[in-house]
Amino acid sequence: MFMGEEAFKFSRINDPEFERVIRHYQEEGEELSSPRFHDKDSCLARGYRIAYYPGTRREIWVGFHAGQFEHIAMLEPKT
Repeated sequence: MFMGEEAFKFSRINDPEFERVIRHYQEEGEELSSPRFHDKDSCLARGYRIAYYPGTRREIWVGFHAGQFEHIAMLEPKT
């Protein structure tokens, strides 16, 4: 099945598959955070990078509430 650019969506932050993605990035020496969508541009300006589902170019959206996803997974800037 081909998903193209559609985001990979987790309705809950504590979803076991999302926790596996967090561990994947930690093993690569990255720190994953989940800012709100309305903070995406300011995070990018501060050096954050969009986190993609491993092996794809699909963004990761997290936290479904009130009919929409509230967070996007991003990699924190290296210090």
